[in-house]
Amino acid sequence: MSTRRRPPRERASDRAYRTIKQAIMEGKLPCGTRLSKRGMAEFCGVSVIPVVEALNRLESEGLVESHPYYGSRVIVPNEEQLADMYILREAVEAQAVRILCYTIGIDEIEALRKTAAYVDSLAGKAHEDTDFDEAHYSFHFELVKLTRSTLLLESLERIHLFTLLVKSEEKYQEVPLIKEYSHLDVVNAIARRDPDEAARTMRRHIYRSYLVSPPLWAELDPPER
Repeated sequence: MSTRRRPPRERASDRAYRTIKQAIMEGKLPCGTRLSKRGMAEFCGVSVIPVVEALNRLESEGLVESHPYYGSRVIVPNEEQLADMYILREAVEAQAVRILCYTIGIDEIEALRKTAAYVDSLAGKAHEDTDFDEAHYSFHFELVKLTRSTLLLESLERIHLFTLLVKSEEKYQEVPLIKEYSHLDVVNAIARRDPDEAARTMRRHIYRSYLVSPPLWAELDPPER
């Protein structure tokens, strides 16, 4: 007689969270969409209480906002939020490369260098090749993951989710991309074990992405060269 345990059933609040989050990321619930508790309960196939928990989680991740008059809705990114996310990204990734200058192994550097070379090879055709976005995030995810800092990694994941949401907005979809991403420069700076140089290189790298976002970024001071 088999004694294998059945896998635990997914909690209703987890199912609601996963379903709503996926719908937001896929554009099925666009920015500004009102998320009524009853409507979302029907959408997710659960009761209202799990939906409340799910919406609270999504609000903590910055994907949903609540208001006493209209309830919950998918956030509509504004320039202030975009600026905050870029400030957070710069802080997270500059600190990550500083840590790696002291902790990363030679094999890890070589693996990261291969990923960086691949991303840079895709940069020139980023608008036509959807592989670029995945490879680009994979590089930055692996870089931060190597720090073994849960807080830094969770922060990067939140930034990534917000970026996906911004890209789903029609007004940002036609913003041109700059071809010079220079991920190899970041890895080479880490390999030289100079934390100040590595942080400057990462900040310069992120500043380039300011230039492919809305004009607000042109008003920010560039990092030291």
